[in-house]
Amino acid sequence: MGDVTGHDLRAAITMSQLRTMLRGIGCDRQEPPGRILHRLDLAHEILYPQATATCLYALLDQDDDGGWTITYSSAGHPPPLLVTHEGDTHYLRGGRGLLLGVDPSLPRHHATETLPARSTLLMYTDGLIERRGEDLAQG
Repeated sequence: MGDVTGHDLRAAITMSQLRTMLRGIGCDRQEPPGRILHRLDLAHEILYPQATATCLYALLDQDDDGGWTITYSSAGHPPPLLVTHEGDTHYLRGGRGLLLGVDPSLPRHHATETLPARSTLLMYTDGLIERRGEDLAQG
């Protein structure tokens, strides 16, 4: 999930190309999400030196007992919201890093969380929660 700075055709094309590169890198390398986002950031620096973008890259894995874990890394993207079956909520704030295009020399980290049974994980872009003149906490 990601979002390129801007609201024009160029931003939409850049986002499409970044998404395609991310899929290719992820399929080819099969590395932890932090390493994948680092590789994407290096390519981004060469191809789109004037643009920044957010990205959340996550891998879901099911264990032998049917439980699920998520391993993820974020390049400035809003954190996923975990909603348990009981209705408790919290943001997954691990694996945070700078936006793509800010400083590709920095390492990227990832985090792993166990997902409770029958929970829901909500991933979204900032366009869903940000409004001009409105406090982000209200969004």
